[in-house]
Amino acid sequence: MRERLADESGGEKSVGDLNERAGREHYGPPVTLTRHDMGLSSVIGYEDRDAGGSPLGAEVRSMMHHLRLWDGRNQVHEGVDRSLMHALDLLNPICAKLSLPQAATERAALIYRRARDRDLVRGRSVDAFAAASVLAAVRELGIPRRISDVAAAAGLKRHEVYIIYRLLRDEGVAGAAPAPQIPEDFVARVASAAGLPEAAARRALEIIREARDSRPDAITGRDPMGLAAAAVFVAAKLLGVGDGLTEYQLATALGVSDMTLRHGVHTLGYRFDRDTHKWIKVTTNDT
Repeated sequence: MRERLADESGGEKSVGDLNERAGREHYGPPVTLTRHDMGLSSVIGYEDRDAGGSPLGAEVRSMMHHLRLWDGRNQVHEGVDRSLMHALDLLNPICAKLSLPQAATERAALIYRRARDRDLVRGRSVDAFAAASVLAAVRELGIPRRISDVAAAAGLKRHEVYIIYRLLRDEGVAGAAPAPQIPEDFVARVASAAGLPEAAARRALEIIREARDSRPDAITGRDPMGLAAAAVFVAAKLLGVGDGLTEYQLATALGVSDMTLRHGVHTLGYRFDRDTHKWIKVTTNDT
């Protein structure tokens, strides 16, 4: 009869159990495309203690100091990584200024990496490529942001971003041109910027739909942000909310001209009646 020896290894684990654990366990920061090393590299720490917490001896301390120096020099002198680090460092502040979700930042990082792998960045502005990658990401994800919004967040001119975005699209790095954005896409953003209640946003959507049904040719081709701003402004006045809100204040907050907003109000078929001191809907003949 065979002896049964006590197993002190902590119990048996099948291959399936190990595979399951390997799929779930992860240590350190999450893997992300927004870091040049994807969050996988390690850095020699500055704690001069061993695993047990005891202070290191003088000889070991000196050796660790030299290892840290070489580790830092290797990271600084890698020119390609330094360029990538600079580009990826630009993405987070741009996306933060645009109030974009993390998914958009990750998508922008992926697009930039594709452009870099295709050698499109060499000899061109890294800042413009970072901004264009953000623009491509929001368009692929269907997030309503204008080229001028992205350019302003990156501190660049509109045409600088558009030229690189067109290059990304032509080279197949970014997705094909999406469907044109419509005013309804921007209504919630405008109402939030103006500090107006949800009722104003709902009324603005109704105003845009009414105008599209009655005057579709007048809506087509107009700046969607300008029309959204005009609809929200009229809705606020009709509902009596947003006291003191002027066309100039709303236009300035959204980065459009007050003339664009006024034209939008006219396009939607509304005007201010000086006799009754109310905003009224006018007929086609009156406009």
